[in-house]
Amino acid sequence: MLGAPAAMAAAMGMGDEPPSTSSEVKGVAFRLLTTLPRAPRAVEGADECSQLVVKPASEAGRVVAERGWAVTGEAKLGTSLRAVSFAGGFEPGTSGTCLVNDGNVGVFDGGKLVALLYAEKGSKQSLGRVQALEGGGVRVIDGDYLATPIGDIRSIDDYKFEFNPVAASDGVCGGRAKVPNINNMPIDKARAALKANGWEPVPSSEQDRTDSRVAELVKLGVIEAEACSGTGLGYCSYNYRGEAGTLSVTTAGDNDYPSVSDYDVKCN
Repeated sequence: MLGAPAAMAAAMGMGDEPPSTSSEVKGVAFRLLTTLPRAPRAVEGADECSQLVVKPASEAGRVVAERGWAVTGEAKLGTSLRAVSFAGGFEPGTSGTCLVNDGNVGVFDGGKLVALLYAEKGSKQSLGRVQALEGGGVRVIDGDYLATPIGDIRSIDDYKFEFNPVAASDGVCGGRAKVPNINNMPIDKARAALKANGWEPVPSSEQDRTDSRVAELVKLGVIEAEACSGTGLGYCSYNYRGEAGTLSVTTAGDNDYPSVSDYDVKCN
């Protein structure tokens, strides 16, 4: 009788080469799995946290939804696979934030589940959503109220999957530029890392600097501070320019140098 990996390989026409998974992120497990369990209960909090729920965009996403889970993201993995993130519930927080409960990421071949990424029992980790990376990888964002990346899924050959800590840098704009890993980094250190990779700060306007929080950051040398929220998680935004496009950065917190919570690149 074939073992599970060998049976999966045979079913997928892979000969004797079995699929495999590995996780280098503490508290997160990556396992081969061919049957997606049904959600243990009705999804709670989906209406209050509708900004985190997406309409299934693929056969894999529809399979997840049909099993009673809320789909939170989809991304292509490698050349032919798809990663789908999904949750069993949500808890609304302040400033439009939400906590993701029972978050998972499934790797699918068409509508067939191949592997499952999930937080181990007792782990403080949580899985929120996925986003595509250039080169065929998938980034996993956690499910905390202030969501930040926790790791990257890579497909090494077909059906050999790795979940590793966030890469030191991301290639963007067709490889014409790189963005270093500035997640959770204080903005003074983040801007230095960005400048070292060709991203120059775009000075904010005098009008922007009438905001007291923006003015404080500018006095500390963060001349690209553009706008800040006076309530909730204290979000602030910053802009940078490079040869390949523009980069917007968001920080959260009320420290002198708040930490990066997100960034977005727009290519020329």
